[in-house]
Amino acid sequence: MVDFIEAFKQGQLAAERVKNNNQEIDYVFKRLNEQLAQATEGKIQLNIEEIEDLSKQPYVTNNGEPIWPVDYLAICADHKELARWEKGREGYPCKITIGNKQHYCEDKTELEQTLALMLQDPIVAETLASLMRLSTNQQ
Repeated sequence: MVDFIEAFKQGQLAAERVKNNNQEIDYVFKRLNEQLAQATEGKIQLNIEEIEDLSKQPYVTNNGEPIWPVDYLAICADHKELARWEKGREGYPCKITIGNKQHYCEDKTELEQTLALMLQDPIVAETLASLMRLSTNQQ
């Protein structure tokens, strides 16, 4: 016979693990942004954003409002895509796609290392440099 009480307890443990993983991922991005703010005088901040394909037809809600389908999530700076982002159902593994190379992050250390690799990528670096120049010119 199935032990539903034990299944429930396992589910609660899994929910706690997911919560902790998501908090850890958020903390890594917070630290990344703190260090980027120091290095760029506050000109660069990274966010996870929904990237929408406006060529697709939107869904229409009951009140007539269009909802555009989300194609994917991306790590962005000032709405400029740097890398694609996917987070697992349990927080980990995360998948970061930089150019055509996919990196799977099973834990905090791998996530930090992959984000560092992303910052070292020449295309990402040029995008960030361009955003910093633009920010400097607007001041």
